[in-house]
Order: sequence, then structure tokens, then C-alpha cells
Amino acid sequence: MAFQHHRIRVAMLNADTSNPNTYANMGTFGDILHYVLAAAASRLSTGLAIEHETFDVVRGEYPASVFGFDAVMITASSASSYDDQPWIRTLQEYLMSLYQENSHIRIFGSCFGHHLICQTLLGGCGVRVEKHPNGWEVGVSNVAFTSDFMKAFSQSHSVASGFKQGSGRKMRLQFVHADQVVLPPSATASLPSPWTLVGSTEHCFVQGVYHPGRVLTLQGHFEFDKFEGRETMRIFGAEDNLGGNSLSDQAPVVDAEDFKDDGDLMAEMVVRFLAGEQAIVQERRGEPGPGDEPLTPRASMELQ
Repeated sequence: MAFQHHRIRVAMLNADTSNPNTYANMGTFGDILHYVLAAAASRLSTGLAIEHETFDVVRGEYPASVFGFDAVMITASSASSYDDQPWIRTLQEYLMSLYQENSHIRIFGSCFGHHLICQTLLGGCGVRVEKHPNGWEVGVSNVAFTSDFMKAFSQSHSVASGFKQGSGRKMRLQFVHADQVVLPPSATASLPSPWTLVGSTEHCFVQGVYHPGRVLTLQGHFEFDKFEGRETMRIFGAEDNLGGNSLSDQAPVVDAEDFKDDGDLMAEMVVRFLAGEQAIVQERRGEPGPGDEPLTPRASMELQ
């Protein structure tokens, strides 16, 4: 007997407000993530649903308890993870406690979230975040996945179809960032087990990290389309220069027709990480999944 619904409950930690034009059309960074993951979930399984509840961590909002949540996601931000701001220090403390005390909670971070997670959970290994000496990575770039990541991820998740649709071991993602995660010399070949490096671009070596079943981070923005990428570049780069030109002048790069991305495929990989392949496979086979129950109304938004 197939289960009717499998829910993934996400605590969405918003680390910034999206730019005005994006907010008017798509809402917060967390809302954008939710919208894209909704579409990905529906493609993977008709019975898969994701709910999210938003917390503005800049204002000090956090879940009173992680009971009832399956995952925590940290969004993008115009701030740097190494900025000396009280809300960032509080977020680091929360993240460390969450990781140490709740092994069942899956943690995901995008861009700033990627930086903060690496800085917090791998800082003791010498991992740090700093400005990239070559400036911004903007537009669409090829992420070349490491064999270690593909092997580790494939042990729990079916990713072959996604890679076949992409370019072998590569996916094209949107980028708008000037900071980077830097590994110590001892970790350039491999991170401390069971952590693995997700992949690299020509511009940035650390494009994400993966701890099987627990943590996944991405430097790129699978959740961005051309509009969101262009508007974010315009706001983030208002006072920054790239090769002597304003970052906002690079917006035509995002609009180029040949700069299409594989954001949908990456979104499906993130959903598989959040849900666990077991839930998706069980639904397709008509088997009951763990904790399945009818969806109930929530104040948070729900993926249908």
C-alpha cells in the first residue's frame, strides 16, 4: 500500500532580505529556495512534500525546538561569514550546537550558508573563509564534481540520471560571490573523513562540502534564475569593482542565451539529500515510508 504523503519539514534560517525587485516577485531568499525545491520535489515524487517555517536570524529568530523539523537550511546573505557581527556569532553557536546534539537533522547551506557551515563545523581543521584574491565569480560556471563526492552521494542517492542529463561530472550553476572557503594545505587532497569536497570551478576550488546524511553545502545558487542573478549582482555589486568595472555592469553576462544552467538538476539532488533516497524509492514502489501521515495545515508554506 503506497503512502499518500511524505513530509520534509525545514527550518529556513534567513540570513538576509533579498533585493527589493526580487522580494516583490519571489519573496525572501528562503522563499526562493522553497519555490525551487517545490518544483524539484514534485518531479521526483507525487507524494513528496516539503514544508518550511522561516526564521529571521539577523533579528535573532530561531526555532524554539528542532522537534518536528527534519532539516535546517541557511540562506544566502550580503554579509560575510567572518564579519564581526553579533547575529553571525549567535548563528555559529546555534549551528555548532545543532550539529553536535541533533544527528538526525540534515543541514544545508547556500553561498553565505556554505561559508558559515564550513567556517563553523570545519574551522577546527583549519578551514577558513576569506575574500577571493581574484574577485567576484559571476554568471554561470561549470562545477566539476569530485569522484569522492559522487561516490559518497551515490551510496545513498540515485544521481546517475541527473549526471547523464548534465555534462558527465559537471553541472552549470549561477554564481554571485566574492568570498571563498579555503582549505589548509593538509586538506587540499581530502577533508577529514567522512567529509568530502563537492567540486570546483576554474575560479573557486571549494564549491561545497558533503557529510553523508548530515550536511550538504553549495557555493552556487541553483535557486537563482537569470532575473534573480542579475538583480542580486546589481545590489551586491553596487559599490564593488570587478576588473575596473562595476559588478552591476556584468549583468548582461547572466542574460546571455548560452549561459543556461542546470539549477533544476541540482535542486533535485538537494531534495534527495533532504528526503533520503529511501523515501522516494519507497513511494515509487508503493511501500509505506517512515512517519507517513496526512498533511495538516501549517502557517508555513507547503510544497504540493
